[in-house]
Amino acid sequence: MEPQPEPQPERNTYHIRGAAAEVRWGFRLAATLGPWTVDGLPGAWTFSAVVLEHDDFRVSQRPLTVVTPNGWRWPVTTLQIAGTTLTASVSPQESCDVLPVCST
Repeated sequence: MEPQPEPQPERNTYHIRGAAAEVRWGFRLAATLGPWTVDGLPGAWTFSAVVLEHDDFRVSQRPLTVVTPNGWRWPVTTLQIAGTTLTASVSPQESCDVLPVCST
């Protein structure tokens, strides 16, 4: 399933979802994720996902980046894992080919 933006024009927000993603520490895999969502307001983005696997040491390192199979990347500001739920504050995307909300 290709992630698709769901703009909320009345509040200038975005809701993006996908089926799989990873958390990377440099080139190292820190976590494998299942279904995920990103909710974005100007200046505040929240990434949530189901955790399939993770390495405690690697997810505690910085810098971390959320990466989707199509190459979307969100730098992680804060990250918490509670059970099988990951919640992270992320910065706007570093690069992408589809959404107009990307920065380079």
